[in-house]
Amino acid sequence: MSELSADLMDILVCPNCRAQLALDVERDELVCVGACGLAYPIKDGIPVLIVSEGRKPEKLVAAEPEPEKEEEPTPKPSPDDEPTIAAPGLTEDGGELTISFS
Repeated sequence: MSELSADLMDILVCPNCRAQLALDVERDELVCVGACGLAYPIKDGIPVLIVSEGRKPEKLVAAEPEPEKEEEPTPKPSPDDEPTIAAPGLTEDGGELTISFS
């Protein structure tokens, strides 16, 4: 495991997108907290900040959104799908509801 000074961490940036880097002590690497999310190895206590040496961490790969699918329009209900009102004194006449009192 490598430990890097706070002063060094303050000035280091991702060589790909220029975002800040976070130290992943368990994997002994610096991880970009910006858009690219690349992880750079630390070898013999020296950060290897070369874009081609960076890797995409598994966590970020799994979290990438799937391509958006176009939603199909919701079909409009047909007149046959509408609920039927069945009650004494209620009738439907040309789409209007008529209440008759006997």
